[in-house]
Amino acid sequence: MWSLLISAALYPFPAPTVGPVTDETRFAWGVVSSVDAKKATFVLNTTTGPLTITVDAKDTKLVGIDGKPTTLASSVRQGTSARVYYFIGKGASATEVDVLGNAPAK
Repeated sequence: MWSLLISAALYPFPAPTVGPVTDETRFAWGVVSSVDAKKATFVLNTTTGPLTITVDAKDTKLVGIDGKPTTLASSVRQGTSARVYYFIGKGASATEVDVLGNAPAK
């Protein structure tokens, strides 16, 4: 309970499941519209528009719906809801992706 209150006071977004937060951390959530496994990228449809996210196999933490580590290919698919913590470098580079499950049907 206290950790939720402290998190809410420190960040303008939900705290990451496993990763740290720095001054450069950005946050987005939405539904995945496409995945390019060869380029290790996916497009997240957010309330402010599409955001292309780059995933680094060794640096990005991917957390499955069960809270356990996962991979881009096995968990991030078109129609998946996700929270993404990223920084701006050469585009949006993910530090953590939390898979929330399938997007609700419209």
